[in-house]
Amino acid sequence: MRSTSVDVPMLAAERELVVRLEDQRRAISENDLRDMMSFITVLPFADVIFAEKQFVNLARQAGLGECYGTALLTSIHELTGRQ
Repeated sequence: MRSTSVDVPMLAAERELVVRLEDQRRAISENDLRDMMSFITVLPFADVIFAEKQFVNLARQAGLGECYGTALLTSIHELTGRQ
């Protein structure tokens, strides 16, 4: 049971993002939690995610893009050169 948070991709992504989100200076809002839930639901299964800079940066810090093979982007213009 203890390994569930590591073995389930959504829970592992949530754990990594929450740790980094809690370390920020600003207060966590209800909207942050909603945004995070949408983000972690998609992250382990998507090839590309477009999201707010905050969550993209947190996910990059945690190495989640590399872990799940997901391109983490903040703008559609970043697709230039991608296939």
